[in-house]
Amino acid sequence: EAVECLNENLRVLRKLGSDDVEMSQSVLILGNSYQELGEFDTAKHHLSEALRMMIAIHGPNHLDVALALFRLGICLCETNHYEESLDKFQECLRIRIMLLGNRDVECANTYESIGIVQQKMERHEDAVHSFERALAIKKTSLDDDDEDFGVLMHFIGNSLFALKKYINALSYFEDSTERKKMHYGINDEEYAMAVVDKAATYVKLGDETRAMESYHDAIESGGLPSDSWELGIAH
Repeated sequence: EAVECLNENLRVLRKLGSDDVEMSQSVLILGNSYQELGEFDTAKHHLSEALRMMIAIHGPNHLDVALALFRLGICLCETNHYEESLDKFQECLRIRIMLLGNRDVECANTYESIGIVQQKMERHEDAVHSFERALAIKKTSLDDDDEDFGVLMHFIGNSLFALKKYINALSYFEDSTERKKMHYGINDEEYAMAVVDKAATYVKLGDETRAMESYHDAIESGGLPSDSWELGIAH
């Protein structure tokens, strides 16, 4: 229903000949809505149109352009177009650093998104660097107990694990687990998944006792989906 209303609003704006700024914002919101619904091809069409309109209105170096690039980067990542996604995020980052400075939380969010794409491309050294840049910025901008830190530490742990840097990975997984436990509780999937990754790292380090304890904690939490492979591994 929301998408239908947005489409109707866009038709009215076009009929009334509304100004280009209002039109571009409406197209961007519509693209975001389709993305939330998982209709990525339609989302990509609208987000690309919004980006084109915003560049025509503002020029290439504007925060609205950066936002459109960011949303389009997410859409491309969701559809496995990783090279294109990375290009969009990197251009978004360039604009945000130029206009906001390199310590702004929006830059941190962009670094994090770049790291996610690099991780999916198995460029784990690059991913760790991007996540650590995001973490460093957020440490200067957010409260120490912000839930973003647990998420970022889990991401870093995953890439370090892939690089076989198990001791370093364990440190991040332990920190992430405690933070997620505090924010979500032990019955949450986010917490349970972090515990499973911690257990897998103990296995790689040859610490079977702690691995078993962690797998047991993950099962007992009840946070793992019944059809997840993580639950099968834990058992």
